[in-house]
Amino acid sequence: MAATFEIGTIPAISVWEGETVAFSVKRRSGHADFLMDVKPTPKGKISIDKEFGDFSYTPAPEDRDELTFYDRQRWRFCLQGRPF
Repeated sequence: MAATFEIGTIPAISVWEGETVAFSVKRRSGHADFLMDVKPTPKGKISIDKEFGDFSYTPAPEDRDELTFYDRQRWRFCLQGRPF
């Protein structure tokens, strides 16, 4: 079962190339869609369910930089890709 984090409590996370990190994001209140802006744009597969907040990311070999995620509710967290 994937972890669940309330907006604003998502820790820094490291994920290795070829692995997938997955968790759920819980709203503090309201029903706004989950949308994300990621800097820099990753090459790997990344998604968040706009209604339920189910997030997953599988880095591509090129994804070596720290990624910072933002959404309109101003939560942010960072992921660091790690090589094999």
